[in-house]
Parts: sequence; C-alpha cells; structure tokens
Amino acid sequence: MDPRPADGGKPRVPDPMETSLLLTGDGSRDGKRLTLLLQAIADVTGNLALERVLDSIVDKSIALTRAERALLLLREEGGLRIRVARDAQRRDLPAPVQYSTTVANRVAETGEAIRSMVGGRGEKLDLGQTVIDLRLRAVMCVPLRVRERTIGAIYVDSRASERDFSKSDLAFFDALAGQIAVALENARLHADSLEKERLKAALGVAADIQRRLLPTVPPQIPGLELQGAFRAAEETTGDSFDFIPLSGGRVALVVGDATGHGIGPTLVMTTVRATLRSYFGLLDDLGAIVTRLNADLRRDLEEGLFFTAFVCVVDAEKGELRYVNAGHPPALLRRAGGKVESLDRTGPALGLVDDEVFAAAGPIPLRPGDSLLAFSDGIVEARSPSGELFGDERLREVVARAEAGSARALLDAILSRVGEFASDRFDDDVTLVAARVPPR
Repeated sequence: MDPRPADGGKPRVPDPMETSLLLTGDGSRDGKRLTLLLQAIADVTGNLALERVLDSIVDKSIALTRAERALLLLREEGGLRIRVARDAQRRDLPAPVQYSTTVANRVAETGEAIRSMVGGRGEKLDLGQTVIDLRLRAVMCVPLRVRERTIGAIYVDSRASERDFSKSDLAFFDALAGQIAVALENARLHADSLEKERLKAALGVAADIQRRLLPTVPPQIPGLELQGAFRAAEETTGDSFDFIPLSGGRVALVVGDATGHGIGPTLVMTTVRATLRSYFGLLDDLGAIVTRLNADLRRDLEEGLFFTAFVCVVDAEKGELRYVNAGHPPALLRRAGGKVESLDRTGPALGLVDDEVFAAAGPIPLRPGDSLLAFSDGIVEARSPSGELFGDERLREVVARAEAGSARALLDAILSRVGEFASDRFDDDVTLVAARVPPR
C-alpha cells in the first residue's frame, strides 16, 4: 500500500503509544487483528466497487471488535445518515435501524472516538433511551476523518454481557476507520474524475454543435457589408449571433446572451436561434416576433434565467433599420463622420415578464459610410490586470476613431484594443456583429 495520505503529504509515522495500544501481547489475537486490518487495506487499494468495499470493511469491523452490529454513518446536510448497517452474520439490517444517536452525533461533532460500557468499565456518559430499549451492553464509535474533516463515523455495539470493548479494541477500530475514510475519499475523487470527463465530453459535443450553428460566412446582401466575431471564455457559452436573410433586400441581425455558462445557456441559445428563424419566416412585424419569443422563454425557462437580445432588421434598399433591444447593452451606430449614437434598450430581458409587449424602434436612416455595431457585455466588462473595466466610453472612443474601412476592420480594431487592455484574458464571452453601408 502507498503510505502517502490522499492529499499527497508525507507518510504518517505511527505513534509509539498508538502501536502499544494496537498490540495486546496475545500472539493469536494480535495476529488475527493484523490480518483483518491488512485485508481491509487490501480491499481499499484494490479495484473493488465502493459498495462491496464498505460492506467488507463493516463486516471486518464486527469481526475485529467481536461486536454484534456495525453501522457506517456519513455526514450529510441535516445530520448523519446510515450508509451501511450489518450484523455479525453479514446480513443487512432492516430499516429503520435503532442505535445510540447520542454517541454517533457526539463523535461526528467532536471528531473524538468513544467507547462506553453500560454498567461496566470504560467511558461513562448518557447514551440515551435507545441503549436502554435495545439492552445494549457495549457501544464504540470512531470518526471517519479526511484531511482534518470528520465526514462520518463507524459505530459498533453489542448486547452480550461478557463483551467489553477495550482500549486495544478502540485502537484497532480507529485504524480500520482510517481505511474506510481512505476508501470513501478515493471513491469520491474517482467519481469526480469520471464526472469531469463525462462533463468535458458533453461540453465538447455542445461546443461543436454551437460552432456549427454560428454563421461562418455572412450572407451577401447588395449594398451592405456584414461581419461577425465570437470568442468564448469557456468551451460552451450563452452568447450567440445570427444573420437571417429576408425578402426585399433585408436582413435580420441578432446578438443574444443567455444567463450563466455551460450546456444550459447553450441550449437556450440554440432554441432562441431556431425560434427566431421560424418566426421571421412567418411574421413581418419585428415587435411581434420578439413578443412571441418572450412568451416562449417565459413559459420554458426556469425561474431566474433570462435572455438578453439585440434584434434588428436592416433594409439595404431603403437605407433604414428597425430594432428591439431587450435588456441588452446598447448597440452603437457610427455615422460616416465619426459621430457615435446609442440604440438604447426598448424593453426588459426576455423570459422575465409575463405578457410583455415589445415594439420596434425606428425606422432609423442609414447613409453610405454608416456602421452598426452590436455586441455582448463581455466587451465592456473585460477587465485589465488591475481589475478596471473596459467600459462603454472606451468602446465608443474606439468606434469613433476607427478608420473608415470595412465592417471586418471595425471588429478587428475593437478586438485588438480590448485584448490589449485585458492582456488577452477574458472572463466572459465576447460577441460582435457589424453591418456597414459602403460609401458610394
């Protein structure tokens, strides 16, 4: 067995007094105990399933202490819970199992072992009515400790009048408890590792789906340049953007952000994308489309979750746009001369308010050389190494000073400046969409 503890620290050196308590001088008895202890260690370090290991060690607890019953109790919210309960015939005890909760709770709270004989030698304490009801003669309980934390206890008792638990019994029982604690901790670490691998695989699949859903090439709309950029802080994200070509030289631009991170927000994002594409195929009124989407999300999202969105329709032929801003950072409209205007919020985030009716703002004229920028809050909330936010004003300055070039050049200028400010460390997802009317 590797003598190192689970936390990778130095091997534990047995205390001489502890060793003297373990050995009684009775060769036959000590040999049997050491064999049981070594078997328990072998079980813990082997490849047995956790439940089999725990059953085996609880059975060995009975054999080691010559008790009639043994219980393995684990600390959970609200108190101790029985994980394994067995008798001397290696049978599971039927529920509900009565035992001295007074002893077990005291051990779990103090982290100190207890052995008590009713009317005999040993530690005297109030063992409660259960001991009287069960006519128990001897009770012993030791804590299960992992890295200075008490995670539970192992408890044995007996009704035999000739059975007293000695200090040597307690020392061996405590050593056995250490092996149980190792088994539980190793099982927890193994389960955590498997769960992380499972989650990593699931996130990889979700991230691949998400990447496939995001536009790789913007649609070609006469009289309009379109460009999008996306940078995820994690494998999956709640950020999204989309271009939806419409009839009559129009295109819908969408930038959205679902609360949270991981698979859940990604599922929300994919649902919103599919729903919007469906509604844009059925309805012409932008406000009605967003109103329906809000009703859907209000019905389907868990309480406390929501989706912010900037949705606009750009009409390249008429040179105008209409938009709805549902709780999203204001989009920016850069005029050809460098003046920057804000397209502020027109309503709350989606999925928060029942029966909310959204109306589209506009039409807002678009002239040659004008550029529209929509983005997620990961841009303005990017932080410098000292913790300072990039903020709205810095973004407006970058947009205003950007050279009159393509939509791609505008996004590159913003990403370069934000990356420099944040030392290329982003705590949140970053999404950008630009639409530009080329000069004539």
